[in-house]
Amino acid sequence: MKTDLYTVPFYWTTQNAKTTIRYTGYTREPDNVVIHGDLDDEFKFVAFYIIDGYVRAVAQSKYDPLTAEVAEVFYYKRNIRKEDIENDMYGYRKYLDFQTKKPE
Repeated sequence: MKTDLYTVPFYWTTQNAKTTIRYTGYTREPDNVVIHGDLDDEFKFVAFYIIDGYVRAVAQSKYDPLTAEVAEVFYYKRNIRKEDIENDMYGYRKYLDFQTKKPE
């Protein structure tokens, strides 16, 4: 029996002994990027890549397990709106309550 494979891209890299960046989703040319955190000194941040008002990818450093949680939301084909995460980087968590239905 043939079964389709559905996955969500997930990537991580360690740039030096202290800096690990995790990325999930996919986008080439985002309309907007919403950033929470510090890109200069501590390099502890979350970047949400937005297309047409929806989060399509996320990169983060030092905010585990945020990327894995967003990957799970993507896996279940839920849309995270820009408004969900603009003022609260954990605003996507309301979409994690879906234990019963797997994606088709």
